[in-house]
Amino acid sequence: SFFRSQMQRYVCFAFALRTLTRCATNKSGPSRTPEDELKQEFPALDLTKIEFKQRPYVGEEVETKRKRLRRFSFTRGTLEMDNLFGGFAFKYLSEMTSSQLDAYDALLRETDTDLHNWFVRGDPMPESIANNEMVPLIRQFISSGQLRDVRDEYLTAHG
Repeated sequence: SFFRSQMQRYVCFAFALRTLTRCATNKSGPSRTPEDELKQEFPALDLTKIEFKQRPYVGEEVETKRKRLRRFSFTRGTLEMDNLFGGFAFKYLSEMTSSQLDAYDALLRETDTDLHNWFVRGDPMPESIANNEMVPLIRQFISSGQLRDVRDEYLTAHG
């Protein structure tokens, strides 16, 4: 109703005004200027305590997992990884066994930066990743030049 919408607007305005008033006047001392805010020291952020990897999915059916992995292979976040893992998924995902899907899922939970460094730049991998059964297959896919053929095949199939 009209009264309710007017009351909601008033409450929102009052909340915003109160917030702005508190920001403009510092209760513990003199008012702060924007220049004072720029000079403020912030504590260092410890990124080693933050987990960037996705958590594993539990109790997922094989076909559901296959669809999810196909989607995440083509939408990694960087173009290089989209092309690499999307092409790999287009070529091999339908033939993978359940254990291979689990291993591939573990790889896709890594960050794009790490995957790029390991597979494209050739940086050393942690032992847990190097022992993954999909790593040799992905490396063979990269070194054999299949990516170009798969790209052309994908473009032909999906226009």
